[in-house]
Amino acid sequence: MALGYIFASAVARWRHQKLTLWLALVAGILPDFDIFFSGLGLVHHTYTHSLLLLLPLAAAVVWWRRDSLPYVVGVLQHVLVGDFLASSVPLLLPLATVRVGLELGMPSAADSLIESGSLLLMLFMMWRSGDLRRLFDGERANLLMVLPLLSMYSLTWLAAGEPELGGLVTYGFSRLALDAISSGQIALAALMALSVLASALSRYRAGRGSPTSAQRGELAGPANTSDDKVAHAEVGPR
Repeated sequence: MALGYIFASAVARWRHQKLTLWLALVAGILPDFDIFFSGLGLVHHTYTHSLLLLLPLAAAVVWWRRDSLPYVVGVLQHVLVGDFLASSVPLLLPLATVRVGLELGMPSAADSLIESGSLLLMLFMMWRSGDLRRLFDGERANLLMVLPLLSMYSLTWLAAGEPELGGLVTYGFSRLALDAISSGQIALAALMALSVLASALSRYRAGRGSPTSAQRGELAGPANTSDDKVAHAEVGPR
């Protein structure tokens, strides 16, 4: 998910385009949505990770909407960067089942390093770009941050195969490699949850007539107030 933001943010800055934060995070894990359809026979890390299928679809989406490019890149990096490094991907399904990747391990020390490093880089890029401030400024769109939040934890829940919360927590901290990954996910989840809370509070205050931070800036008005004009009139020309 962090890698999705990193790549989407880089492309958005190159295009001088404002990034939709929740969509960038969802894009980073979109190929893993195949887990939701495992009950229908769809195997994880198969068709939704095939470049033979993803590239034509990605080209069609970008042709339809040019501003979708950052998010399409965020989806493609999941296969070409994240999964390629940690495991392997079937790039040519359904024509061939050959899998390509470095297979550093998932989970493994290398995977933990990638996940932790990506999260830190994401936070740094958010800070430099101002996106970290945007997370908590009460934007209405941040209410949709609940989508990547729920997606991340529901996918983790299903992938772990642990129906009980206690079992999921035990599994998440059962190994050193998983400790780092789980801690990073908890930190990212807290960030998204706080963003949703800040946006909800902003909507609540707006509904009660209390100005938001952006509205307070507008209410401050220009520097020259009526008092300034009166003072200026009293002094008059010399």
